[in-house]
Amino acid sequence: GAATLGAGQGTENVIAGMRSELSADELIARAKELEQSLFELKTKHVTGVLDSTAALSQMRRDVARCLTLAREKQGQAAQAGKKE
Repeated sequence: GAATLGAGQGTENVIAGMRSELSADELIARAKELEQSLFELKTKHVTGVLDSTAALSQMRRDVARCLTLAREKQGQAAQAGKKE
């Protein structure tokens, strides 16, 4: 099964860790992995196998977090490029 980013940890800690540890490209790759997991969860939901629909919402938020942090990093890189 796919584990969500926030499972067992505070969301702020997860975001802070992702912000410092992953590059924009890694965050985008992580978002794609999460989108695949989200698709699998949706399939389970449609077939009636999914136990907790809360996992769908959490997964969507995790995808959005990754993409938001990637955009922040890309913006910071663009700003750094303009200063030089």
